Amino acid sequence: MNRRTMLLSGAAILVIIIAIVATTSSNVLGGPGEQGDPTEQQQTIEAIVNERFTQTAQAQQVFIQTQTANASTQQGPTQTAAFQQTLDASFNQALTATAAFDATVDAAFNQALTATLAAQTGDPALALLLAISDRKAQQVQTWLSNSQNVLIEVMGGEVRLGRFQTLAYDPSNSEERNALNRILGTAATNRGQFNAFFFYDLDGVILAASDSSLINTTVTEQPYFSPSLGGPTIQPPYFDVERGEMTAFIAAPVQVGGETVGALAGRLNLGRLDAIMTDRAGLGPTGEAYLVSRQGNYLLTPSRVEGYSKNSGYASDGINRALLGEIGAGVYDNYQQPPVSVAGVFRWIAELDAALLVEVPQADTVALLTAPAAPPTSTPGPAAATRTPRPEVFPTNTFAEVQIAEQVFEHGRMFWISHNRQIWVMVNDPALPQGGAGDWYCFNDTFEEGEPETDPALTPPGEGLLQPARGFGKVWRSDPDLQAGLGWATTPEFDLTSSYTYVPGGTVDDNGRYTPGPGEHRLTTLYSESLSFYEDQVRGDCMGGTWSLTPPE
Repeated sequence: MNRRTMLLSGAAILVIIIAIVATTSSNVLGGPGEQGDPTEQQQTIEAIVNERFTQTAQAQQVFIQTQTANASTQQGPTQTAAFQQTLDASFNQALTATAAFDATVDAAFNQALTATLAAQTGDPALALLLAISDRKAQQVQTWLSNSQNVLIEVMGGEVRLGRFQTLAYDPSNSEERNALNRILGTAATNRGQFNAFFFYDLDGVILAASDSSLINTTVTEQPYFSPSLGGPTIQPPYFDVERGEMTAFIAAPVQVGGETVGALAGRLNLGRLDAIMTDRAGLGPTGEAYLVSRQGNYLLTPSRVEGYSKNSGYASDGINRALLGEIGAGVYDNYQQPPVSVAGVFRWIAELDAALLVEVPQADTVALLTAPAAPPTSTPGPAAATRTPRPEVFPTNTFAEVQIAEQVFEHGRMFWISHNRQIWVMVNDPALPQGGAGDWYCFNDTFEEGEPETDPALTPPGEGLLQPARGFGKVWRSDPDLQAGLGWATTPEFDLTSSYTYVPGGTVDDNGRYTPGPGEHRLTTLYSESLSFYEDQVRGDCMGGTWSLTPPE
């Protein structure tokens, strides 16, 4: 993908979002003093929610379409350059320690949406729940998209694809089978999104797998089998009787020279869904978000309340309507026995064949909206022990969905950050063989189209090792110490959408005046990890420091 095109596409969606907010505010809703009877009010609420979800889907579709367009056909070179400079400047302002945090697009959008819904429906709690529902739905989509990228990565390059082809043509080739078993076993251990991988031929016979007990079994009866030979497919979670738990798969065809020789499937680790839903930020001590499968009305993710187990069936008005494909919001009795009256937002997640619900007991909505926000906390990274505690006068965290590229190396990773054209390099601490912390360097991406993408004189020293290309390669080749610290790349470069957070740093004097200082960047990776990058000093071209896995809050 042309990265400049991708960045300009991001600007297009921002324009669309602004238009959505303006339209919602001026055209959809009645006056702020209008209340009406409860039935009419509920109809108004559901109309707002439906339009919000519809507009979001339309905006996402336009965004996807725009990503494939050539930006140069829409703007002349001079206009494009000027627009690029303006866009870079605005993003850089929003995503630095000295930024006006309340001017970010994400904050402005949620603020406008919440205020509009609260004013027009008379129920600010539903407005808050709607914003939380939107964010969790996006996190689910990001998780699924990143998981598909991981599966493609496991397929590997030309050499590994050749192994799949050889085994498909000659299933008795034990050498290739053993090699692929080892590759898939390592991938299942190291890729957090999946707990098993297996390769099957056009007849559905499993020829290689991370779990040897699967070999020679067939998948022809699985719903994902036939679709997987034609393109990437997701098998939504279903209850696996043999495993005694909900199970889901992602599969994609293995193609060599345009010929499909079989398919690679991965059994998803559904723990990531648990983590997304059990993050109850903004929901207070009694609110919850959860997923319910169409199959048996099973809870896919944990209940906040003890005694209500996953993989058991439950019902409520919100659950039942969402499982019918409806979207809406209102006050209804939840799934507990005896039922609890809740304010809730519900929606359908087609890819999971499941309903997403975000609810808070009606009795607790006032406390939820009036409770002071707890200041964010985090366990410091390697160089963060002396950071100033965050009092309430600190600016709030900045949240955004950003386009990045990621590549894994023998001893670290490289990230390309789209909005500011920076390359972040994280090198593992040699004292921590399994990773978890290390040094972070920041460089400007100076690669220009037409420059050599790689150095043909450099040959990787072993199978599965790659020379980084384009901007990554330019940085890697220009710094021998950095090259030695990172080693060679072990995966191709992948584009993805990352959930980004900036945690401002700084100090507060005795008079309560805040002075900005080094902060913390957080990114989600291709493997659904959360990494923290702690600003400390200029390392390379821009502010760097240290990194670590983001500790739980």
